[in-house]
Amino acid sequence: MVNVYLILHEHWDPAWAFRRRHTVPLVPRLIERVLEMLRRYPSYKFVLDGQTYVLREYLSRLPPEEAGARAREISRYVREGRLRVGPFYSQIDWNLTDGEVWIRNLLIGHRDSEELGGVMKVGWLIDIFGFPDAAPRVLRGFGITSAFISRGLGVERERVRDAFLWRSSDGSEVLCLYLLESYRNALRLGRYPELAEDRVRGETMALLPYSSTGSTVLLLDGYENMPEADDVVPVVEELNRGGRVGRVVISTPEEYA
Repeated sequence: MVNVYLILHEHWDPAWAFRRRHTVPLVPRLIERVLEMLRRYPSYKFVLDGQTYVLREYLSRLPPEEAGARAREISRYVREGRLRVGPFYSQIDWNLTDGEVWIRNLLIGHRDSEELGGVMKVGWLIDIFGFPDAAPRVLRGFGITSAFISRGLGVERERVRDAFLWRSSDGSEVLCLYLLESYRNALRLGRYPELAEDRVRGETMALLPYSSTGSTVLLLDGYENMPEADDVVPVVEELNRGGRVGRVVISTPEEYA
């Protein structure tokens, strides 16, 4: 049986394709939607793009009493392992910055995450365009042993698998999970339930030839700066009842790695 791991997430660029004046008003919509899904479904899990900036932005715009209540609710989900935050403060360009920025970004992200209930010890780097040689060494220095990437590899996909060891010149290694079909191959799966089975089957068949285990694939439901955490639990339950696309489980980067 094929095991289909589904990670729900949203990549968030505060200033890239759009300016901050366009993205900042969307942050409350995203977080409130994520919290709504976490309240509704005990099996719901969500990744906040490996950064704490989004939550900082959200909480800073609430009245103090409301911010405190929301922070406590967020911390509960973080401690339960259903809302994954950190390890970074923000998603930086690793090629345009230097080691001081990489390390301070991780230091601040770890501090923020610990205050909220715990750090996601995964290098969630799904939309970075390339990396310096030292990246695995820096991650290892913070106790991070795995990383997820979809860009910047510079190798034809026929020559790789979905997992390999990423090594710095000093010998530091992390397990690298390579997203061959991007970080949105199950985008809005819950919105179109009538298409879900065909979509999951198609993506599974496309990824299986590259599976390091031969029986496990990773799908990601999310995109970029879209304040719409997917209501996907009913679709996953129906897929598992049908049993025609393997076993589908809503997961987290730590669980998959």
